[in-house]
Amino acid sequence: MVFLRIFLIYVFAIFFVSCAKVQYLLEQGQGQVGLLNKARPNEEVLKDVKVSPKVKDKIQQIEIYKKYYYEYFAESPTKIYSKTTLLDRDAVTYLVIASPHDRIEAKEECFPFMGCFPYLGFFELSSAQSYSKKLRNEGLITWIRPVSAYSTLGHFSDPILSSFFVYSEYELAEMIFHELFHTVFWVKDEVELNENLAVYFSEALAAEYFHLDESSKKEKLAKKKNDDYLMKSLLLKIEELNILYKKTPSCDPQRSQIIFHQFMKENFTPSMEKVCQELKFSKDLCWPLKREWNNAAFAAILTYESRGAAIAELHQKQKGDLKDFYRFLQKQYDIFKKRNEDSFAKYLTTL
Repeated sequence: MVFLRIFLIYVFAIFFVSCAKVQYLLEQGQGQVGLLNKARPNEEVLKDVKVSPKVKDKIQQIEIYKKYYYEYFAESPTKIYSKTTLLDRDAVTYLVIASPHDRIEAKEECFPFMGCFPYLGFFELSSAQSYSKKLRNEGLITWIRPVSAYSTLGHFSDPILSSFFVYSEYELAEMIFHELFHTVFWVKDEVELNENLAVYFSEALAAEYFHLDESSKKEKLAKKKNDDYLMKSLLLKIEELNILYKKTPSCDPQRSQIIFHQFMKENFTPSMEKVCQELKFSKDLCWPLKREWNNAAFAAILTYESRGAAIAELHQKQKGDLKDFYRFLQKQYDIFKKRNEDSFAKYLTTL
């Protein structure tokens, strides 16, 4: 039945999209079916003598995290992570993010019934590279991001993937809580907000799950404070670059590249070096200086990190625990949908 449901969704969607998107949907549908086809029930994998104890331990951890998550928020458990797929690669999918040459703004792709996304994901790296090349030929800047986990938002019973197993115990809990959040709360057409909410809830819930002592809490709080400061500094630089682009109307690609490289050399790099020195971060920890940047890579940061501080402030304003905040968001989203406003993220800023 699962494969029939997948097939019907993709076939139905095909009638509403362009030829290029038809090919994309077919390829991704085949990739999703392939993952599900290879999935084996967790009980079977756990009994398999050929599977390493380390892999079995990770599967059992995920089952515990899943049970804890749904019980914590009093949500009905789904069949997600009841099976396991052992992959032959480190990443399960590859996201292609694209941005214009003269501004930092992710190109959106929209699909009927599924909404709009600031990226396209591909199960095959070669397909991601081909699509990236096509967009570059159209004058866009692109960036490919390997992904070890993703969610189909409850449309299908996502399996555990062996790409999860690179994470430590704590990181694995955060990642599972992140993906499970998407199964219970999703705002249509607002990927940026959804990702930032999932990050916030997964981090907070992991801290509760592991019962961190005061010393550990202080250590993590100090690290988060430093990370947030570094991220805020990075976001300010992105905003400054966008302002530079806007000051140069009708900017051609060549001129855009001059603006970008000059900004990175004279502004971004020295500024990030200074921030990392203030935070006493070593060169290894100062990740903004290690990554290769372009407009699309900056656009990806805006998608995944830009609203974290605002969400934390909203939670503090509500003065309740994590469960209270979750119920508050559910209630507000119901009110928002009845009011038929454009953006739930903007709506939250009015509360």
